Amino acid sequence: MKNSWREWRSHGIVLLLFGEALPTDCSGPNRRESHKFGSPHMSSTHPVLHYHVVFSTKVRIPFIEKEWKVRLHKHISGCLRAEGGSPLAVGGVADHVHLLFGLRSTHQLASVVKVVKVASSKWVHRTIGKEVFCWQTGYGAFTVSPSQTETVRKYILRQEKHHEKMTFKDEYLQILKRSGAKFEEEYLW
Repeated sequence: MKNSWREWRSHGIVLLLFGEALPTDCSGPNRRESHKFGSPHMSSTHPVLHYHVVFSTKVRIPFIEKEWKVRLHKHISGCLRAEGGSPLAVGGVADHVHLLFGLRSTHQLASVVKVVKVASSKWVHRTIGKEVFCWQTGYGAFTVSPSQTETVRKYILRQEKHHEKMTFKDEYLQILKRSGAKFEEEYLW
């Protein structure tokens, strides 16, 4: 380096990394040029955020009929895409649905779930003609690691088979326990 320590210091540069000086403050005039100094900060963000969300129809009434269930699931996938999400699987039976989807770090999960529930309820009212259809207020949301995404996707797509042997109540309790969620069963139903 041909500049002396005092010259670098006067420009706000005090750290050395791999023989290059780094700016000490990235909010000032050097911010736009920090890449020239080999900044140790990542230049972008790379979150991998996948969620397994479960919610049921109001009071778990078996509203969802086989004749239009697949169309409903496709509509829910479309709602997720419209919100900027990446649907990986939507499945369920007559009284509940499971969603597996990715979101950006800037999304708010609660807002996305609310939009999906409202839009899909309206779709059922208008397209199917079931004016009394509605979803329960709450939902379960569980993060899914990338190594488990395919396992959860297959689980969601096999809901019909799965529920030949297990009720939604038993399934949901099992999911809550496996996830380590704190809950009081008396307030679940």
